[in-house]
Amino acid sequence: MAQVSPYIDRSVCPPYLYRILGPYIVGLFPGGDAAGFYLAAILCSLLLVVVYFRLLCAVGISPRAAGLATMLLTMNRYFFGFTVWDCFQIDDLIAEVLLAALFLCMFKLKWRAYSVLLLLGSLTRESVFIIVPATLVFSVGTKKDKKGLVPLCAAIFPGVMVFIVLRCLSSQRVLTMNPACLSRG
Repeated sequence: MAQVSPYIDRSVCPPYLYRILGPYIVGLFPGGDAAGFYLAAILCSLLLVVVYFRLLCAVGISPRAAGLATMLLTMNRYFFGFTVWDCFQIDDLIAEVLLAALFLCMFKLKWRAYSVLLLLGSLTRESVFIIVPATLVFSVGTKKDKKGLVPLCAAIFPGVMVFIVLRCLSSQRVLTMNPACLSRG
């Protein structure tokens, strides 16, 4: 996917056919793919640190404790170190950043930003959609949003539609154009 950016390579086998955001952005970077993936991993890792710290502060954790928790996150070799070391897993790292940012938007009831981030998540990884039931439970359970579920549903709709349409169009294209994807089981 990164090698043909700014175009979309429809011959890529699923699930990588649906996870286009990371490789697409990396393909736009100057230089080789390996350097682009490494640079993207470093930038996303730094962004994750900032967003994670802001999320912890937004839920009421003191800045000192949030700083300590963020520092401990950066020391976790599975959630943080592995994604920098194996920089080709850029979509995993982008998904972590998006999930932290989506939680931050959820707590602050910023539904427009939530909608944009979920839309980006639909182009990144399926795991980002774990936020949807969490947000529904949060919205119903806390009754923070006096307007009801309408703004939340409006925020979720574009991301879900892109998720579904991308898979429908891509699966049809894979079945007709790339028999190698079918033989992989």
